[in-house]
Amino acid sequence: MKRIGFAMAGVYCALLASLPAMLLADITTNNVRVGVDIATGFGGDVHNDQDFVSSGPYARGSLSASLAGALPENVEVTGVAVKDGVIVFSTDCSFVSDSTTYNDEDMVAYNPTSGVFSMYLDGSSIGLPSGTDINALCFQPGGSNLYFSIDVSANLPGAGAVTDEDVIGYNWSTLSLAYDGDATLGIPSPADLDALYATTNALYFSLDITATIDTQTGSDEDVWCYDLTNGVTLVPMDMVGDNADVGALDFPLDSDGDGLSDYEEQTGLDDPATTHIPSGAPLDPNGHTSDPNDPDSDGDGMTDGQEAAAGTDSGDPGEVLAITVIDEQAGTNVVLTWQSATGKTYAVLYSTDLLSDDITNVWAASVAAAAGTNRTSYVVTNAPPSGRFYRIKLNIP
Repeated sequence: MKRIGFAMAGVYCALLASLPAMLLADITTNNVRVGVDIATGFGGDVHNDQDFVSSGPYARGSLSASLAGALPENVEVTGVAVKDGVIVFSTDCSFVSDSTTYNDEDMVAYNPTSGVFSMYLDGSSIGLPSGTDINALCFQPGGSNLYFSIDVSANLPGAGAVTDEDVIGYNWSTLSLAYDGDATLGIPSPADLDALYATTNALYFSLDITATIDTQTGSDEDVWCYDLTNGVTLVPMDMVGDNADVGALDFPLDSDGDGLSDYEEQTGLDDPATTHIPSGAPLDPNGHTSDPNDPDSDGDGMTDGQEAAAGTDSGDPGEVLAITVIDEQAGTNVVLTWQSATGKTYAVLYSTDLLSDDITNVWAASVAAAAGTNRTSYVVTNAPPSGRFYRIKLNIP
């Protein structure tokens, strides 16, 4: 007799190893993204001045490998921010792509899914002098307005006289002096502000030289944090090689707390540092996009992060780790069939009493997903004729 779906409610279910709850709009397990001015080591890996490296406690890797491959070799990326699945960046010199010239006073948008560059902000159109480098940029909290810094002193419309340690604001209408680098941030005049990230309550920045602020001394690979309560505090960046200068900074968000970064949900592309907690196994959306503000985009009961771990489509409610068929064969054999993904392994669990046991007994510890199909079947031999409950659990490496 074949029983399909929930005809035997309570007799079977599928379980993904649970991911711990995360704070909404909190940073993901890839704790930080940084860019550097020269090729340097990141925990054993070497990345160059075109890379934007995502790093966390379990993994790290380049978020911008395709961007680096599309840029001329002589171009250094000097500022980077991520917004709505697009990488916005500036460079230290001009370059040409598809007959469009992008200058060092411009901000360029790179779409990682299409591989196409476009002009995000024409620096000359807002009064930035020709040849000026935008050497730090970020988005202001909660919107598309910008903070940035330039590498020279200049007199800008709306902002007035600015220096290379100041933070300039732009609201897509006018420029302003957002933070005075000397008076507010305490940056000594020889230093050049060259990385930025802003939250509602704090401004993070890095400098191009070793500097002392409020008796704290930090090098060019370290980060500083300014807030109204604590002033300026040093945030050491031990992950970056001592010979490198942090030239771009970003803290990836997981707005819905499902374990995937907003970037991954918007693009379907993998951020190599996003991992399952606490195992450290990678989470890869595998090209599946999802809603970064809805932890369960397709409403199938599994979070988008859980579906990334399971290898299922977070946009298809019919594709989820679940037992789909229980087939009682002649004799005492039972065939379990479930939604699966290539390369995954599963444990078959069972219980004889749901009231006192949460289905934790192991019948088979590791069943490999069937090749060439998204369904896997397993034969439970010598099963009792009644009173047994089954669960399929994804094995997290």
